[in-house]
Amino acid sequence: MEDNSLKVILTKKYGVLWDV
Repeated sequence: MEDNSLKVILTKKYGVLWDV
């Protein structure tokens, strides 16, 4: 779960919290 980078990017672009 150190995927904060990709997760944050997706969240900023799509505006959705990706819990992957």
